Amino acid sequence: MDFVADKDWYQSVSEKKSLPLRCPFATAERCPRYYQSLSLFPSLGGTAMDPKEEERLLEKWEKSELWPRIDEHATSTFSSSEKLISISNYCPELTFDRYGYFCSSLGAYADELDSVLAQERLHKEGVGTNDPRWYWAHSYRMHYSECPLYSLLPDNQNTDQELNEPKQEVVSWWKEHLIQIVVAIIGAFATALFAFLFS
Repeated sequence: MDFVADKDWYQSVSEKKSLPLRCPFATAERCPRYYQSLSLFPSLGGTAMDPKEEERLLEKWEKSELWPRIDEHATSTFSSSEKLISISNYCPELTFDRYGYFCSSLGAYADELDSVLAQERLHKEGVGTNDPRWYWAHSYRMHYSECPLYSLLPDNQNTDQELNEPKQEVVSWWKEHLIQIVVAIIGAFATALFAFLFS
C-alpha cells in the first residue's frame, strides 16, 4: 500500500470527490454489503446482531437485486483453528471500526515466523506502526465510492417511494371512476344523437 488507509486518507478522498466524509449508506437497512459485513462481525471478534433482527434483514436483502448471486461476490471470512485468516468483499466502514483501516480485504501472515520476519523488515525500513503490514500480509484499501454497490444504491429510498405514490393515486382514481366516465360519455353521445335526429 502506498498510503495507510486510515481516517485521514479516507476523508481526503471524500473531500477531493466532494462527497460526504463517510459512506451515506453505511447501515444494515440501506446496504446489503454493510449488512453482510455486520452479520460476520462475530468472526472478527465483534458483537453479534440480535438474531431476530438479523433474520429480518436477511429476508429483506435476499429479495433484493443487489444481493450477491455467486460466492465470489459475497462478503466472507475464512478462519483456521479459530484464527482469522482472511476477509474479503468487506465493507470498509466496518473494517475501520474493527481494525482502524478502510479496507475491503485483509489477509493474515502464513505463520508466526512470516509475521516476525515482516516486522523486522518494516522496522529496518522505518515504516510506522500504523501501517497494516505490521499485522497483515495483505490488505486492499477501498474508499466507499469505489465499492461496486455504491453506484447501484438509490440516492434516497424514501424519495423513490414518494415519487411512486402520485402514480398509484392516479391509477386508483381512474379505476374508481372509469364506469362513471364511460356512462357519462355514452349519455352525452346519446343525447347529441337524439337531438340531431329530432331537430
